Amino acid sequence: MPVLGNRSEGENFDSCSNRIVGSKFLTGQDGIVDSIYAYIKAENINICFKCALYRYEDMALLGVTEERSGISSEPAWIQFTFPEPKPQIENDKYYVLVVWCNRVNNSEGYVAYSEDEDGLYAVYDYNDFPDPLGAVTELTDRVYSIYASYTAVPPSEYGATINSLKSFRNNVLNDMVVQRIKARLEAMHETMQKYVTILDTINITPYLFGRIRDKVLALQFKGMDIGGGKQFKLTQNYTGGLSEYPKGVSPPVTPRLLPQVDEYIFDVISDLDLLKETDVSKLQTFVIIQCDSDMFMESPDAENYLYDYYSMYPNNKWITEYDIVNPISELSDWEKIKGERVWFVRELTSRADGNHYLYILDLFINPVITGAEMIKTSSPLLAWVSSNPSPAPDVTFSVAGQRIPLSIGGVWGNVSPVEATPAPQFYVTVVVGWMPICDSLSPVSQTKVWDNVFNVTVEVNDPNKGTTDPPPDTYNAVAAESFTVTAVPNAGYTFDHWEVDGVTWSTDLTLNKPIYKPTTIKAVFM
Repeated sequence: MPVLGNRSEGENFDSCSNRIVGSKFLTGQDGIVDSIYAYIKAENINICFKCALYRYEDMALLGVTEERSGISSEPAWIQFTFPEPKPQIENDKYYVLVVWCNRVNNSEGYVAYSEDEDGLYAVYDYNDFPDPLGAVTELTDRVYSIYASYTAVPPSEYGATINSLKSFRNNVLNDMVVQRIKARLEAMHETMQKYVTILDTINITPYLFGRIRDKVLALQFKGMDIGGGKQFKLTQNYTGGLSEYPKGVSPPVTPRLLPQVDEYIFDVISDLDLLKETDVSKLQTFVIIQCDSDMFMESPDAENYLYDYYSMYPNNKWITEYDIVNPISELSDWEKIKGERVWFVRELTSRADGNHYLYILDLFINPVITGAEMIKTSSPLLAWVSSNPSPAPDVTFSVAGQRIPLSIGGVWGNVSPVEATPAPQFYVTVVVGWMPICDSLSPVSQTKVWDNVFNVTVEVNDPNKGTTDPPPDTYNAVAAESFTVTAVPNAGYTFDHWEVDGVTWSTDLTLNKPIYKPTTIKAVFM
């Protein structure tokens, strides 16, 4: 957390009994002030201390901390916390941090200082802080040991830039993917069948999102070009002078000097964040479970009068090599598949038996397929339904608009012919289009390269009846790892059950739940 003020422990001490004593300091960032720390001591433990924040230009009072007593005669840093709403400060402005105490039985309270400038004091009997602070005497020979901790907040133009970027990105990807899927669903109506073939000829390449990220999702902030889609976090110190840009290890462009760069520590959209946005928001729309209406208890992500549709979520990515098991006769010379595998999961609760079933699909994007020690092809998309969670309800997986019935399963893909290789030439003639490839795949090697992270929101039905451990809040959970939460009923109440995304899950006091998507967990007390 950034600080404003003087953190050195001064060896000299000045009385602050019936004297408002402090120093002015120049800010380097916008922020919300949480606490003031003062290096103080007292001759009597009954002496009361409190601190305040003033704006220097007009000595207006911005906030008063809690009052504290019981201060030792040995000097120490004492924290004084601001109540809500906490005061705010602006970048590149002077503010005054002050401490004040009373006098008890002629005993004094003291604050430390060092030899420097920007100190000040005003004589007032200990009571309420005056607003504005008048009769101020400024000191050029001392700076007091007092500082504030605050939470940095971005300037308004930063937020506007981020929101504009997000809106632009969402509009582009929504136009490319979501609208096509919606059009495909609407075309299922019998009177619209003539449009289905047209829609299915519109190809969407997953790697297109990567090219968009590299080419058009760059961010500019305060006139600073933060890379062509390669964005780095800004550092926390305000330099007020020249600074190399962009920040980061081995930047993709030659560093250059820019004048008067304001540097902040905010969550600027990083390259990793953009990758995750692509993985989660857009790959998620690539793999969808289609099932009959009202088959599952969870609310569908989309629906029409015949079907419910559930998004599957990418959980992990692996660099893999697999042996092809029992390929179809037309592809009998195919032996291995190599490339990136994305593991998609969706857990759903059957209305028929109340059981929870895990539906799994592995997606290979642009894998390399080999056989007889030569490259056979590079299919743009392969999908593998590796297991059937018997006796789960039968569903159909929709992969970029192509269907795979769960009852059939296996490995499916878009297969196309390949040009002849140089001499000695080999030719590969295969069927064109979406088709089954083989029964299964046998792993040779795999290395995990990415884990998704999901929000887990913990709630209670009535905070007067109980709480949870950890307490109700939003937490981060690594995909496919377990999240543990325990119900803690208040006196006179009992725990009844857990709800996960609106579905009753367990009556055990402790819930240990693997997380496969953004999840809401609610403890219900009676």
